[in-house]
Amino acid sequence: MAAAGLWTTPSDLALFATDLQRAAAGRSNQVLSPKMAREMLTAQSGRYGLGVALDGEGKRARFSHSGANEGFRCHLIAYVESGQRAVVMTNSDRGGGLAEEIIRSVAREYAWPD
Repeated sequence: MAAAGLWTTPSDLALFATDLQRAAAGRSNQVLSPKMAREMLTAQSGRYGLGVALDGEGKRARFSHSGANEGFRCHLIAYVESGQRAVVMTNSDRGGGLAEEIIRSVAREYAWPD
C-alpha cells in the first residue's frame, strides 16, 4: 500500500535524502548503492529521475519530491553536491504554500545556490 498509504516522518525523509546525496557521491552504500543513486538522479522522463523531480545543473543540481494526502502536504528538496536539504510536512490541505515559504526562508538563511 504505497500511494496514500506510505507514511514517514520529516526526520526519516531527510535521512533518506542524505543517503541519496552521499550514495550519489560514492560515500555511502547504506540504503542505496552509488549506482542506483546515480540512476535515480538521472533524467528518465523529462525532468524526472526515479522517484524524484530534477532541476538545476552543476552545483545547483537538486532533487525534490512533494506529496499530498487529504489533510496533509509535504515537500522535500535537496542539492545533489552540497548536502543542503529541507523537508517540510504540514497537516493542512492548504499547507503547500506554507511549506514553500518555509523552504524559501531556509534557502535564504543558509545561502542556498538559488
